[in-house]
Amino acid sequence: MSNNRTIKISGKKKGDANNKSRPIRQIHINSNNNNRSITRNRGSRAEYQRLIISPVPSSVDRNDLLNYIKQKAYRPNANFVKTVYRDQQLTILVERADANAIVNLNNTRYRELQLSIIRDMRPFPPQIIIIQPISKVFEDHLKASYHNNPMKDAVDFSFINGSNPIVDFNSDKTVKVLFQIISKQCPKVLSIQYHLHHNLK
Repeated sequence: MSNNRTIKISGKKKGDANNKSRPIRQIHINSNNNNRSITRNRGSRAEYQRLIISPVPSSVDRNDLLNYIKQKAYRPNANFVKTVYRDQQLTILVERADANAIVNLNNTRYRELQLSIIRDMRPFPPQIIIIQPISKVFEDHLKASYHNNPMKDAVDFSFINGSNPIVDFNSDKTVKVLFQIISKQCPKVLSIQYHLHHNLK
């Protein structure tokens, strides 16, 4: 069963003499990213592992490097939640399920570089583990996908799971923020229907 939350939005056309409702529009909130859950338990930090890749000179295309690592590790759906580059070190935050396959590439070669890939066992800094305010993420996405596309039937939020800041759709606080933004940004919305599958943790 797909772990989806759906918000159905319906509203009446402004100035419609017959007061007819527009077709129902849906916002789909998918707790999966590439069919694999990022956050299995609310606030769970044990699901993430921080890895350090070095040396990574500034001239290296870091997106190409990360794609190479995904393919080399036979984890094409590996989710790199966050990346930080500093002093020729590329730090990536990954799901723990993907970490072993990536660490096993320690000492692998990428072009002329021999890469060191190790686990960073230091405590997570607050800016990574705390779910930051996500209002702007939702507002920008609603503007682009809802307000600027009046004929679009659905607004898909699933890609936001891989965004920065991290968005935890398993959190009641996240859903509350989303509802508040819909109320402010979508004044013609008459009702919001919220559906949660029983197997979503």
